[in-house]
Amino acid sequence: MIDPQLNNPFSFRASENITPDEQFLDLFEPSALEVLPLDQPLWSKVLILHSVPGSGKTSLLRLFTPNVLQKLYKLRSNDNLKELYNKMKQFRVFKENGVNFLGLLNSFRDYYIVDDPELKEAEREFLFYMLFNSRVIICALQNMLQLLNLEYPFDLDKIRIPKINGLNSDSFPTKCNGKELNDWASNLESRIMSFIYDKKVNDGLEDNLLKFKEKLLVFKLLQPENFLYNGKQFFDHSTIMIDDFDRITKKQRRFFLETLFTKRINGIWISERIEALELSKIIHGESKYPKAKNGRDYNIINIDQFWRDERRPKKFEKMILKIADKRLALVDQIPIKKFSQCFDSEIADKRWREIYDRIIDNLPNIHAFKNNIKKTKDLKNPKKAAIDLKAIEFLINRNKKGVQISLLSKTPITNHKKKITSKLRNAAELFLTKKDFKLPLYYGIEKISKISSFNIEQFLEIASKLFENYVSNVITNNEPKALSCHLQEKIIKKRAKSWLESQYNNLINGDDIKKLIEAIVKFASSETYKSTSPYSPGVTGIAISMKDLNTLINDNFLISEVHSQKIRNILQSCITNNLLEPKTNYKCKGEFWFVLYLNRLICAYKDLSLYYGGFREVSLSTLFSWVKYSYYNPKG
Repeated sequence: MIDPQLNNPFSFRASENITPDEQFLDLFEPSALEVLPLDQPLWSKVLILHSVPGSGKTSLLRLFTPNVLQKLYKLRSNDNLKELYNKMKQFRVFKENGVNFLGLLNSFRDYYIVDDPELKEAEREFLFYMLFNSRVIICALQNMLQLLNLEYPFDLDKIRIPKINGLNSDSFPTKCNGKELNDWASNLESRIMSFIYDKKVNDGLEDNLLKFKEKLLVFKLLQPENFLYNGKQFFDHSTIMIDDFDRITKKQRRFFLETLFTKRINGIWISERIEALELSKIIHGESKYPKAKNGRDYNIINIDQFWRDERRPKKFEKMILKIADKRLALVDQIPIKKFSQCFDSEIADKRWREIYDRIIDNLPNIHAFKNNIKKTKDLKNPKKAAIDLKAIEFLINRNKKGVQISLLSKTPITNHKKKITSKLRNAAELFLTKKDFKLPLYYGIEKISKISSFNIEQFLEIASKLFENYVSNVITNNEPKALSCHLQEKIIKKRAKSWLESQYNNLINGDDIKKLIEAIVKFASSETYKSTSPYSPGVTGIAISMKDLNTLINDNFLISEVHSQKIRNILQSCITNNLLEPKTNYKCKGEFWFVLYLNRLICAYKDLSLYYGGFREVSLSTLFSWVKYSYYNPKG
């Protein structure tokens, strides 16, 4: 008997909400580590992780913290953790007797408070760096004790810091113990916060700050040889991992990155949502900094683009299925072990036979396609037969339109297999289900994966709603009963509607975003559902020429172009909030294009294809018109 109050294992999504480290490890899917490069040590350069919300950045960072690594090392012989342990060994975070990597996870969530307009710019910058240094030192000492299985703060004096050469500060305590260093850092953090919130409590802080010549002194400090326990070094590598980098101000972001790149700082990972980036940086990457080169001194990894890469077909689908099965394993009362078992995967053969008969009754009697039609009758799978027959209908319509064959031709077309491509079949299935016979299309684990738009959190949100209904289904029927195809699609469309409306309501320029998205949807639908299916498997996006795009993001051009500024802001909001998926420098028709695909959840909601590749070119003036007047189809 299933408890109606059963906890939904898909309802907790963020890494920080999975409190026990052991459960976090159980649920972490090792294939998610593929986004990290293995060709060089991760502490050898600056690593910048970009993505929209929900792509798993924080989970990646948490995996490299000492308490999680120690738990993984302790449980390395567990069958469910062997794969993860072996993958982590490739990053050289373990040695024979334990963890040898010090990962320091810090959030920049509240650093914006030191960007006080009442302070001089130099003062704000120094406050930022000293707050960063103090917090990293405190975090480092806490994590060192974790590595040593000691207790913070009581065992701090067991760590010794020898005299450190090269630190240019009159007030920094070198040749001390961990307690003295911790007291210094805690006092500095406290004084900075007091100064920010109560300007009267200065206590000579500004004078002390200006004595620091090392903005990022922690990088010189956090060398393994500078921390000793029982006279010995106890870790080999360290990395500072910054989360919520998108929360700091643009000025703070600029001077912090400039310092990292110009001083050739290594051993730092930065995680940020792309909402913090200007549209030009989203498209072209970071600006070039003196003496720094992307790929040599720093790596930028866009997690979303990594999984969308056409060279990795099915990778994301396999990963999220494993994530789903891991979560399902948390629920003892459910009589299934695979998430895919929650769903019916096909419509009944009888219905597809009826559809086949309807198509063939209305198909023009063209002798040239006689053999091709006969082959569909020989197919044992009624669904495939109906889809192939619909694809032949497309070909007939195309040939009619192009006057490529005569209705009286006695020559059969023999290259049937070459003409019915997978794209044409996908278009045929879309037409049959969404236009001709109003059947469900968005069901089954493969489609659910596509609807997730390469975003883990989006998948978990959909999975959560489907799981709730599956449990309700089992309770009602008192036996394991998979969700029907119709019910799956109904749940997905309801979730899509809720998500889309929340985006429109919560975003500052939500009304304009709604106009643009709805215009793209209507435009895509009008282009998709033509009788010849000219853009198989279906249009799901638009493309702007790279020339137009560079004009759009040119600040000098925008000074006199209010509409351009508006379009740029709308596109940036759509991309950073995962409404539109960008693809840069796509070559087509001898030109390069900036393609913007609709999020696949929107496609499911609006009866569009889930496949990529179908887009239509539009001009900037068309985008202006859509936002100002909404979409108009002159052909009706």
